[in-house]
Amino acid sequence: MRRPRPRGAALSQRFSVSEIQAEAMLALQVRRVTARDRAAIEAKHDELAAMVAGLRAQLAGSPGDQPRP
Repeated sequence: MRRPRPRGAALSQRFSVSEIQAEAMLALQVRRVTARDRAAIEAKHDELAAMVAGLRAQLAGSPGDQPRP
């Protein structure tokens, strides 16, 4: 009777990693982003985009960009 190979063995062979690494990869749980998480990420993005726009406006109007007389 043939013993089934562990799941990690096939993964190990396919991606050239050790069986320990393959088993660790299988044990990882990918967390799903919830709607609340997504909203928080989008809010932070908007905040940072506004900050970048403000900084660019300051740089565009800074005296360092003006030619000297």
